[in-house]
Amino acid sequence: MQINPNIAFSLPLPTIIIYILVAIILAVLLLVWRKSYFQKSVMIWPWGLIIIGAVSNVLDRLQYGGVIDFINVPYFTVLNISDLYISAGVIWALWLQLKFDPVNVSARQNRHGARRDSDHV
Repeated sequence: MQINPNIAFSLPLPTIIIYILVAIILAVLLLVWRKSYFQKSVMIWPWGLIIIGAVSNVLDRLQYGGVIDFINVPYFTVLNISDLYISAGVIWALWLQLKFDPVNVSARQNRHGARRDSDHV
C-alpha cells in the first residue's frame, strides 16, 4: 500500500494544478452525466463509474494528501478500486460510442452492404 501524490501513472504535477484540473474535469463530467440522464441515455452508467472513481480519488487526496494505491499489478503499476472504476467507465463509454453511435452504425452498415433508405425507392 502506498500514497500516490501524483496523477495517473504517477506523473508529477503541483498539487494546486491537480485540484484545478480535477475540479474542471468533474464539473464537465457532471454536466455530461446530467445531459445523459435527462436524455434517458445508457451513458449515465459509464459516466457514473468515472465520476464515482474521480470523487473517491479526490476524497483520498483531501484526507491523505494523495491517492492510496493498494492493488499491485506486477510489471505495470499500483492502483486502487477508484482507478478500476475510472478505467472501466472509459472503456464502457468508448464501447457504447463505437457500437451505438449513429455515424458508426451507418458506416458499418454501408461496409456490409446494407441497403440505404434511398435504395428502397
